Amino acid sequence: MTLGSFLRAIRLRNDETIAAVTTRAKGLSPRPKGAFANIRYFSEVETGVRRAPKEHLPFLAAAYQCDVLTLLFNLPADSEGPLHLSADQGFQKAPFVDPDATGAQYMIPLHKLRESDVALVFLTLAPGGNSRRNHWHPGNEIVTVQEGTVYLLFPELPRGVNEHKLVAGDLLHFNATYQHWVENRSKKTARLLIMRRF
Repeated sequence: MTLGSFLRAIRLRNDETIAAVTTRAKGLSPRPKGAFANIRYFSEVETGVRRAPKEHLPFLAAAYQCDVLTLLFNLPADSEGPLHLSADQGFQKAPFVDPDATGAQYMIPLHKLRESDVALVFLTLAPGGNSRRNHWHPGNEIVTVQEGTVYLLFPELPRGVNEHKLVAGDLLHFNATYQHWVENRSKKTARLLIMRRF
């Protein structure tokens, strides 16, 4: 799924028109260079006529009311050779990635890895921290807890399967089209490896 088709899916799921997205965008400030709050801009992004650079993602996320992290993985990948990133380069940290998260630090590649349909995210949650609430995206997700204890919540699912407690070493695989988020209810930092398959 491309960035444009994903934004269109979000808009349709929210039962909105491009005009509604444009109206919301007009109130956003500052606007990145080349991003316009008009119907033509959003229509061209959705149809793929206009390629939105990563600098536009916070603007687009606010206009479509979604999280930047998900949009980041829908950018086209570079085509040159393997990508090797060390911990101190090529990663982006919140709040750029997820301004609505609390106590969350994401470490993610600045673009989708090659043309792979799998993306990796390293998430550190401070005590009491959480990822963005009620977000969703296409595909499946696997969450592995490397350190600490977290809760994965799915508000759309029935009671009994809508909350999962995960401790270090646990893994949870789920359909990421369900709204979900992660919480750290403990007094210790939690670290997770998240694998997304699109």
